[in-house]
Amino acid sequence: MSVERLVQIVRHLRSPEGCPWDKKQTHESLKPMLIEETAELLDAIDNTDIHNIKEELGDILMHIVFHSILAEEQGLFTFEDVAAEVSDKMERRHPHIFGKNPKLDNPEEVIKLWQEIKAEEKSKSKTKQNNSILGRIPKNMPGLIRAEMIQKKAQEVGFDWKDKEGVLNKIQEEFHEFRVALQIGKSNGIEEEIGDILFSIVNLCRFLKLKPAEELLQKSSDKFTKRFQAMEKLIDKENKNFENYSLEELETLWQEVKKI
Repeated sequence: MSVERLVQIVRHLRSPEGCPWDKKQTHESLKPMLIEETAELLDAIDNTDIHNIKEELGDILMHIVFHSILAEEQGLFTFEDVAAEVSDKMERRHPHIFGKNPKLDNPEEVIKLWQEIKAEEKSKSKTKQNNSILGRIPKNMPGLIRAEMIQKKAQEVGFDWKDKEGVLNKIQEEFHEFRVALQIGKSNGIEEEIGDILFSIVNLCRFLKLKPAEELLQKSSDKFTKRFQAMEKLIDKENKNFENYSLEELETLWQEVKKI
């Protein structure tokens, strides 16, 4: 079986006769690579690149196996335990399919039942943090996505703005506090207020039922990248480098590529 083959490969790489690099890795050292592989999978999905989707899924599966082997070496759990736990969870959270519950007719009913089962599971959790409404939101999520998840959880229990004016006023308030911090000149205060502004902007996107702020920022980054690359082509066409242009001349080029 291919999965068992992968498990055996990683075990061998971690063995005394294995690879020096693989033997040095820890849960912590693998984190940046797992983030990178996840980002590459998302890019492949966005580009509808089926070949790369398959390849990147394999890379992520390798990370799952690798982390499982690290835990296995410490006598904590195995890859089989990981697969068994998620299988149990999927069956437990789909009682309308695998249990005796009545069939559900639409996705909304499924989501409602899923949330009810999750809430019941959390109530039985031994970890105090996990019993918090916000306790299970991963801190390592991208900041904009985590902010939106936090806000949605608060909204579920009725802690939300009454209308968009309240959100807009909050953004203005945060900008005012940022200006005050800027005048004082303390970097930690400036950073805190910029974070509050970003959090409020995410809240506005959520409240207006727009696309997630993370997606909107990605689109703006894509737009900037496209225009910057077009400017690079214009500069290359003149056989020049950025250093050959003043800031004013670069701004003129920028306005030119914006029309394309």
